[in-house]
Amino acid sequence: MFAIRLLSLGALLMLLSAASLLAQQRPATASPRLEQERQRWNRSLTRDTAYKFNRQPNALLMEVAKGRQPGKALDVGMGQGRNTLFLARQGWDVTGVDIADEAVAEARAQARRENLRINAVVSPMETFDYGTNRYDLVAFVYEGCFETHPEVLASIKQALKPGGVLVFEFFHREAGVEMNRPDFGCLSGAVQALFANDARFKMLRYEEKMGIPDFRSGSNKYHRPLKLVYCVVQKQ
Repeated sequence: MFAIRLLSLGALLMLLSAASLLAQQRPATASPRLEQERQRWNRSLTRDTAYKFNRQPNALLMEVAKGRQPGKALDVGMGQGRNTLFLARQGWDVTGVDIADEAVAEARAQARRENLRINAVVSPMETFDYGTNRYDLVAFVYEGCFETHPEVLASIKQALKPGGVLVFEFFHREAGVEMNRPDFGCLSGAVQALFANDARFKMLRYEEKMGIPDFRSGSNKYHRPLKLVYCVVQKQ
């Protein structure tokens, strides 16, 4: 009987340890909104078959990274890791951050399969520690227009090293209208204006043009071209 009790106690301790580890892997969401975001993106990125996205690295990011010496990089909204893993394959010391813990777990598993080293952090981008003069490249790809996250943009600006670049891509507002989402997407010139009066930054590329988005669902299920915003800006 004593041995059975010891076995039961051991099993209980193992369960408690596993629960503690799971809690550590999940983001400490500070609000119901962030918890809803976590659940939404876990569902979209790992289970929702109607939500389609490009599993290859972002084309603009590949173009920018190709001409630069690998250094420290940050991928905001890493999801399943397509851009994080790409940068790691190119020799970058890369950190990826995302609130979707299940998607991040898939990125970690793929990194192990490829014997790649990545730092995958489960955290809302609003509370992630970006640091100061830390990164040579920051990817902010299909994560929004910054207008609802001004604190994130301020943190990214501070986190870039002199000479470091921010790579940005997202839907234009005209694309949102076409997808029956009239408040979705970046207004003309809005992203460019965020850097226009900041002497620390130089615009290397800014375009608003038709392109194939990396993500599609609903009315854009056939992956037709939409108007997108492309931006590459360098810290001086």
